Amino acid sequence: MTTKENKNYELVILARPELTAKEVEELAARFCGILESQKATEIEVEHWGRRQIAFQINKYSSAHYVNIYFSANNSDLVSEVSALLKISEDILKFQFHKINTKTRKFQGNPLKLKTAA
Repeated sequence: MTTKENKNYELVILARPELTAKEVEELAARFCGILESQKATEIEVEHWGRRQIAFQINKYSSAHYVNIYFSANNSDLVSEVSALLKISEDILKFQFHKINTKTRKFQGNPLKLKTAA
């Protein structure tokens, strides 16, 4: 019997702009709980705050950005969480990214980059 190796994922969520910071944190905590119940590990959440988006989504020109990094070996996890994200009215858009740690050039939040003066 072979064991599956954990794969690393990044989930980017754009939430409605009229939500408060506390409501966005509760939303992220709810989906982290769902990930934990599906046996995801190494869950890390980054709140990027409210930012302008490049194009309007459902007549909104800004959104709250939340990144959730996690590891999982369950291949159905992404499809199950996607189905829950699709029915949430607070989510404008979301996207999963599979992270290859061997070839990834940048680690972490791009907002934390220091600009060269």
